Amino acid sequence: MMVACHNFDLNAARECGYKSAFVKRPAEWGPSGPPDPAPNPAHDLIVEDFPELAERLGA
Repeated sequence: MMVACHNFDLNAARECGYKSAFVKRPAEWGPSGPPDPAPNPAHDLIVEDFPELAERLGA
């Protein structure tokens, strides 16, 4: 599974047969940075943060 906050990375991983998990990162570029991209709904998981990802994966 590829985990990232960028659709382009996750889309490429999906094209190679990997599952994908989009983790929202609204502050990645700082308070005056661009808005968080909308996740591609085709990703296997879309989560708010890494603790949610761990929970959803059963870790």
